[in-house]
Amino acid sequence: MTTPLPEPVPDTTTPELDALETETRTLIDQHLDDARDTADTTVTSSVEATRRNSRLARLLRGARDAITEAVTGAVQRAVPIGAKDAAAEAPPPDGAEVRIVPDTVDVHRLTSDIDLRNDVRFILGSQGLRVEISPPGRSREDALAVVDQAANRLWNVASTGISRAYTRGRQWYAALFAYDLRWYTRTDERTCWRCRPLYGRVIASRERFQTEPDWEGFDGLPPLHFRCRCYTEVVRRPFLGR
Repeated sequence: MTTPLPEPVPDTTTPELDALETETRTLIDQHLDDARDTADTTVTSSVEATRRNSRLARLLRGARDAITEAVTGAVQRAVPIGAKDAAAEAPPPDGAEVRIVPDTVDVHRLTSDIDLRNDVRFILGSQGLRVEISPPGRSREDALAVVDQAANRLWNVASTGISRAYTRGRQWYAALFAYDLRWYTRTDERTCWRCRPLYGRVIASRERFQTEPDWEGFDGLPPLHFRCRCYTEVVRRPFLGR
């Protein structure tokens, strides 16, 4: 049975996660600043356009290592944030004396399959190749569009990876005490038809949500798709205090 969605309200349920996402998006943009400045250069001849485009392709590829470090670090930081948020909404049972925040080993284990290095390499490499195969002309707008598209594609994979890691942290915490997981869909003008029916569904912490995904990265827990903003709430079972 589908739980009705609440009325749309500003969602402030995950402030630390939101701050991490904002920081990561800012870092991606900063690491593309040199490429953006080059794209914004005014050229007056085809020779100048060729030189600008050559430099632009080189700068896009050159941003790979810094952006990879930024998004990988964000993914790893999202795990303990998820665990801490879960502990705040569903505290441990009385008398429990366990570590409720994953350590470095746990974080690496939980994110071992969220490897964004190849995604970053492919995005920046393909955008650089696009500049070389179909070079922008003298128009600054065309050159800037290449950088903007790179930034948006990078943010698609980064935000999705952060969301997956955040949910992994929540699941890790829930499994410590055999708590349940409840699908949470953010309710606003951006709520999509795919996530809407999942709102309120509850599963055990070691189970997976059953739905028809349209994204090969879906592993039974949010996110359901790229840029999905859903996550799992942690729910204490009645015999554990509710």
